[in-house]
Amino acid sequence: MPERMTSDWGTIGELAERVGGYCWVERYLFEVTGQWAGAAESDSPWDAEFRVFFAASSLQHADLAARWNDRLPVRAGVDRDALVVPPASALTSHLHTLDAGTGFKKLIGLVRGYLPPLVRAYSYHLSVANPASDAPVMAVLGEGRRTGSDEVRRGQSLFDEGVRRGWFGRVG
Repeated sequence: MPERMTSDWGTIGELAERVGGYCWVERYLFEVTGQWAGAAESDSPWDAEFRVFFAASSLQHADLAARWNDRLPVRAGVDRDALVVPPASALTSHLHTLDAGTGFKKLIGLVRGYLPPLVRAYSYHLSVANPASDAPVMAVLGEGRRTGSDEVRRGQSLFDEGVRRGWFGRVG
């Protein structure tokens, strides 16, 4: 018997894979932003600002990872942990934007490189989800889209403030 469709974009199995991929992404972002928050790079005036930003980001990604984990299927024959793998999508192709470097480069990689495609993925998935069958997933998609967009705005604001204060020297 074939799997039933859950929404316009796939089957229950495909939904489980997508949720597992989102869980992996948020766990990854939790870990990397947490590492950045704990790593003092210099005595520069922006180091503390970056650390606070990354600490807040890490907490948000931890919360989303836990919420995605709670949405993984609980069915006989389904190994939930096996679903939490890097997604086979454009989301993993953007991971290179989170390269090692200064707090400035990490900030730019996160808020201009990685988060916008993630927010777009959440938005697209939310637009094609079926409220009758995907409501629990839609709640996390909406939260992920909102917090991701807020994180981009806060990061861009931090960047703009740094430019205004001359933290980064000449940018552009």
